[in-house]
Amino acid sequence: MRRALFAAVLVLVSALLGGCWDDRSIEHRAIVLIIGIDQGPDQQLMVHFQVPTSQALSSLSVSSTPSAGTPSAYVVSGTGRTVAEAMTQAQGKVSGDLYLGQTQAIILSSHLPAPQFASVVNFFARMGPMDKTAFVAVTPEPVAQVMQRQPQEGMLAALYLNSLFSCRRCQEVDLTRTVWAMEMRAQAPVTAIWLPLLKDKDANYQVNEVAIYQGGRPVMTLTPEQTVYFGYMINATSKAAMVFPLHGSPVSVRALSSSTSTRVLAQGGGLHLRADLKVQGIVDTLAPGEATLANLRTLQNEVSQGIAIQELALLRSMQQQGVDPVGFMAPYLWQHQELTPKAEALYRSASLEVRVHTRIIGVGDVL
Repeated sequence: MRRALFAAVLVLVSALLGGCWDDRSIEHRAIVLIIGIDQGPDQQLMVHFQVPTSQALSSLSVSSTPSAGTPSAYVVSGTGRTVAEAMTQAQGKVSGDLYLGQTQAIILSSHLPAPQFASVVNFFARMGPMDKTAFVAVTPEPVAQVMQRQPQEGMLAALYLNSLFSCRRCQEVDLTRTVWAMEMRAQAPVTAIWLPLLKDKDANYQVNEVAIYQGGRPVMTLTPEQTVYFGYMINATSKAAMVFPLHGSPVSVRALSSSTSTRVLAQGGGLHLRADLKVQGIVDTLAPGEATLANLRTLQNEVSQGIAIQELALLRSMQQQGVDPVGFMAPYLWQHQELTPKAEALYRSASLEVRVHTRIIGVGDVL
C-alpha cells in the first residue's frame, strides 16, 4: 500500500503542477479533485466539489504532510436540476474557475433516483475536459460527509482513493471502476453496471462490497463474501483466502485468483450460459505427512466444488433480478442483434452452468 501511495503522489503532483492545461494559470483555477453527487431539495441534485488548499498542494510538491489540524481541502456545493446547473451555482462561491480536468474520483449517492442517475452518467459522458479515468464509487451515506473525511491526518482524500484504486493487488478484490467503464456499460441491454460501495469504518474508507445497477437504479448489493466470488467471475480477485476440508480437518488456501471465460450456447429454443473458472492458490499450512500429491488433488477438488456451488448460487440470484454484471449476453447479442428486444427474457430463462478447475501452485508451512 505504501508503494501505491507513493506512486499516487507522483501521479497527482505531475498532473496538478505540470503544464498540461490551457493558458489559464494555476492561480486562477479551483482544481476539483473529488465530485460528490447527492439528492437535493425539490427533486434537484446537490453537487459537491472538493478543492485542495494551496498548502496541501505545496505539501504534495515536497512530499510532506500539512500541519496537524490544518484542512487539506475545502468543499463548495451547488444545487440544480442537472450537474451543469449545480456547477454554475457553485462557481459563484469561489474566485477561481472550477476545473474538472484533474478530477480523481466521483462519489455518487446510492439513493439517487434512476432519472437523476442517468442524467449524471450522461453529463460525464458529454463533459469534454474531464479525465475519463477518474474513479467512480457509490455510498449509502451522506455524500458531503464522506467527502469531508480525512483517511489520515492532513492527507487529501483524493490521494488516498487514488492509491486505493490504482493498486489493483492491494485489496482482496480489485473494485476499480472508472467513468469510462461506467459509460461503456450504461446503455448495454441486460448488462448491468457494478460500482464499488464506499462506507465509513473507524473514520476511514471501507470498500469491500459491490452495488449492481440496472436501468439507473441499484438492484442488489453484494455482501463482502459475495463480492469475492463476483471477483472470481470478472477476474478481479487476486489474493482471497478460504478454508476447505481435507480428511475432516480445515485447511487454509490463500492467494486465490482466477481466470474466467464465459460462453452462451443455443439450446432447445433457449440459451445455456456457462462460466469456466481456472483457479489457483497456495496451501497455507499442512500437518507432517499431509503434503502429498494425493492430498493436494483431493484439496483441489474440494476447492473447485466449493467455489462452483457459491458461484452458481450468486449467478442465479443475479439472474432472478434480470441483471448481468458479468457480461454473458453482450457478445452474444452483438452477433444476434435481432434478439436484443428479447434479451432480458432470454437471460432470465437461460440454464446456468459453472465449471471450476483448481490448481494448487505451492505449499506454505509444513508443521
